[in-house]
Amino acid sequence: MSEEFAAHLCDELDALGPVDHRKFFGGRALRCRGRQFAMIMGETLYFAVNEETRDPYLQRDMAPFAYTTAKGRVEVHKYYEVPGEILDDRDELLDWAKNALKAAAKPDKSSKKAAAGKKTAAGKKAATGRKNA
Repeated sequence: MSEEFAAHLCDELDALGPVDHRKFFGGRALRCRGRQFAMIMGETLYFAVNEETRDPYLQRDMAPFAYTTAKGRVEVHKYYEVPGEILDDRDELLDWAKNALKAAAKPDKSSKKAAAGKKTAAGKKAATGRKNA
């Protein structure tokens, strides 16, 4: 179903410019002019965010993309779930997609620092043999 959903979103977002989709780690990546700005995993759409565009997602209690490994849950703070009501309003969807495209073009230093801090903390736990400190 995500391929059909991706094709539908490409049609909805054509005002951004040429939007295409391709396979991406078990889901679909949405790209505009070669830049990935969104992904679909299952039936969930995630838009790229950065420190300038993340607040509307947090205000709506939307979650970052996450997956589980043998070592636990990993959160990817570069992508946040798009609220359902945004999907129902083409104009709103286009506005959020424009912000996602801008966010994809500008690296998010705070997410990289947060991810580095989590890796460091996890590494320290592993090195000391502690679990669930």
